[in-house]
Amino acid sequence: MTMPIMLQDEIVTEVYKRIKNISVPVYKYFNSQKKGKKVIIQLISNNFQPPIFQVGEIAIIIIANTLDNMIDANTLNSIKNEIDTAIQTPVDYSFMDFQPSRIDGPDINPSKNSECYLVLKYKFKISL
Repeated sequence: MTMPIMLQDEIVTEVYKRIKNISVPVYKYFNSQKKGKKVIIQLISNNFQPPIFQVGEIAIIIIANTLDNMIDANTLNSIKNEIDTAIQTPVDYSFMDFQPSRIDGPDINPSKNSECYLVLKYKFKISL
């Protein structure tokens, strides 16, 4: 069973509210039309049986252009640091707590070698 759509959107919106003011555009859902540096938020469904909606994991994907087909680690790390700070800063009416889970990458996008990416994963807990 997956999370209800409304709850999914509320979780992604909470993350978006926290990180929307970083130095690069942030999107709540994947947008392949936008070029250049960007951040995309994705909710990773949990596999608890029965489903537990109070805990889960999100992925924040940082995308940057490569430098001569090499990973731009400085840009990816700079954006990562901005996100790490912003996601730990509560917003008004905040109902979620985040803990870093793991980092995947950096790597070059296999379908578009002009882009590199880094995936930050955070566990979340809803506290109402």
